[in-house]
Amino acid sequence: MATGSALISPESAKKSALMHLSLFLVLIVVTLAQLYLKSQNYEHLTNAFLQTAMALFKVFIVAFYFMHLKEEAMWLKFIAILPVFAVLYTVFVVVESIVR
Repeated sequence: MATGSALISPESAKKSALMHLSLFLVLIVVTLAQLYLKSQNYEHLTNAFLQTAMALFKVFIVAFYFMHLKEEAMWLKFIAILPVFAVLYTVFVVVESIVR
């Protein structure tokens, strides 16, 4: 056994694998929902909003679980999320200028 290697119990490994599988299935379901919405005849702005919201949901899932942000301090989560708010603000400003 290598020095410093971490061993996990079989129960913990099973729980982790189940969590990763369930997250993968959630990402698949949201992706399929995005494809379904794309095939519907929604107004362009409505479709763009729904697609963006679902994409952001997937980004948060990946960042929170696979990048282990759920285990970080609150200030580090805020720093990681800050660019998302900047992009959302930019999108809202652009959409407002298009609508006007």
